[in-house]
Amino acid sequence: MASVSTLTTTHRGHRIEIERFEWGYTARIRLATGGDKVTVACPSAQKALADAMAIVDDWAVSDAAD
Repeated sequence: MASVSTLTTTHRGHRIEIERFEWGYTARIRLATGGDKVTVACPSAQKALADAMAIVDDWAVSDAAD
C-alpha cells in the first residue's frame, strides 16, 4: 500500500508509485492487468519515474512486436 508521501501516476495503463527509500527512490510498476510488479531503484525521484516509464514503453514495443 502506498504511503502519504507516495507519488502515484499511470503510464500506458500501468500504475507507477514513486517512494523514498534509504539512499534514493523506488519506482514500483504494477501491470495494467493487475498481475506482477517490477521495482526500480534510483538516486532521484525524477530518474526513478523516467526509468519506470521507459520500462513500460519497452513492454509496449515488445507487445506490439508479438
